[in-house]
Amino acid sequence: MRKAIITTLSVLIVLLSIACNTRVNYNKYLITIDSLIVQQPDTALSMLEAFPTNSLQTQADSAYYGLLMTEARDKNYIIQTNDSLIQSALTYYNGTNDIEKRARAHYYSGCVYRDSRKKKEAMTQFLMAEPLAEEAGEKRLLSLIYFNIGHLYYSQNLNTQADSTYRLAAQIGEKDPVLQASVLTQRGLIQMEKGEASYPEAEKMILKALSIAENSPNIRLKESVFTSLCLLYNWMENGEKAIEFAKRNLGVQANPDTCYKAFELLGSAYYQISQYDSAHYYLQKALPTKHFATKASIYMYLADIAKEQGDLATSLEMERKYSAYLNSMQNNSQTDEIITAEKNLRFNSLPEKLSTQSISLILSIGIPLTFIGILAIFIHVLFLRKKQNTTHPIAAYIPEEIHEEMFEQSDVYKKMKRIIQSYKTNGGSAEMMHKNDWRQFITETDKCWSNITSTLQSRYGLTEDEIRLCCLYLADLPASHLCHILNCTRDTVYKRADRILEQRMGFAHKEASLKNVLKELH
Repeated sequence: MRKAIITTLSVLIVLLSIACNTRVNYNKYLITIDSLIVQQPDTALSMLEAFPTNSLQTQADSAYYGLLMTEARDKNYIIQTNDSLIQSALTYYNGTNDIEKRARAHYYSGCVYRDSRKKKEAMTQFLMAEPLAEEAGEKRLLSLIYFNIGHLYYSQNLNTQADSTYRLAAQIGEKDPVLQASVLTQRGLIQMEKGEASYPEAEKMILKALSIAENSPNIRLKESVFTSLCLLYNWMENGEKAIEFAKRNLGVQANPDTCYKAFELLGSAYYQISQYDSAHYYLQKALPTKHFATKASIYMYLADIAKEQGDLATSLEMERKYSAYLNSMQNNSQTDEIITAEKNLRFNSLPEKLSTQSISLILSIGIPLTFIGILAIFIHVLFLRKKQNTTHPIAAYIPEEIHEEMFEQSDVYKKMKRIIQSYKTNGGSAEMMHKNDWRQFITETDKCWSNITSTLQSRYGLTEDEIRLCCLYLADLPASHLCHILNCTRDTVYKRADRILEQRMGFAHKEASLKNVLKELH
């Protein structure tokens, strides 16, 4: 109530001042709004919405208004796809010496492109904003720029680059607790995707973010942290914890239109512990969503629930709807375009004086790529040696960890990561593994694990499908990822693994795990 009264009074003061003074300097009031925009973005937005735009008499004031309106909407988490205001401001400020506002205009232009899913254009604007923000000494803005660059990397499964950039954002914005928590959450998600061995580190990071979020009034931050913890505990198969944070996530939802994803998250948590009635209840509550990815995910769970309950007709109908929504989603991968945009800005239009942060970011990305290049030459030399002397196979020269590094750079590994990312982002994937992909995957696995598939086939008589599953387990991917790659439920993955372990290998399920048995064969 108090905040609403303050907002109303602020707006009235502005309007009365304008009405009483025909020669008012409108820029003065825009400066006042600008001073509120970081700490009181809702108040700033209300004042801007009440501001008589037809009274803006100079190009400078119109540009300032456009910049502030775009910024205020962004800070109030309003999706923006119309760039007319910010582009007008950008055109004006690019013709001035106001470095600070030029930096802000490029940054918020990037935010609008981000909301419009134009990732290449967003990356270009963020990279143009970066040297300007540093020149202006705007550390807070610079940290936001790096955070958004990191998010673009992450959205395209460029996790190494994302993690480096997130860390840089945290370093620069060390006094911003919301930014620190956001960075910890995102880095925790990256750790999750590394596999089960990294789950404890992921949990440590996100719980640290939780301690910050619980003392913050920022609802969006709480939502992000609760969602991430729910996902993590689902992957860790800690159903009770997953439900706890799914409920906490639902509890902070203020907008009915955004509740649907929270309902879907809670429904999936109940599904993981086989409480199908509760899962069905919350999944049904999520169905009114207009988001195709969420709908596809919901129908996938509903199909599995119906199958578990023996209702095959309903399961088939849900599968049909799941496929329909899955087919409606487009593959939105723009990785190559993002990298192209980065190269163009970093190297073709490189400023005379690079910032320390710029150099750090380039090195964090460039050094691994250089290593890969050197490794490629090394491997080529060994290949020539093999042609000359077949008694010395390449595997004898290259350590196992190098093979693993090579595998992570392979086309099939990248394809699997794209499929996983698409499920994470969209609830499904337009891509799938084909025979040639599986053939390459098995070849890469044999390189890392000393032709283990031949052992599996000769010693245990495993089928092609069973060998594929074993290779996936050796790749150390989380179970939640395996079902995406195999296009089946998590329960199906577990059942297949148990069948291999018990019926093919002769181990009791409770005495050993398939992953450990496979690694012992090596």
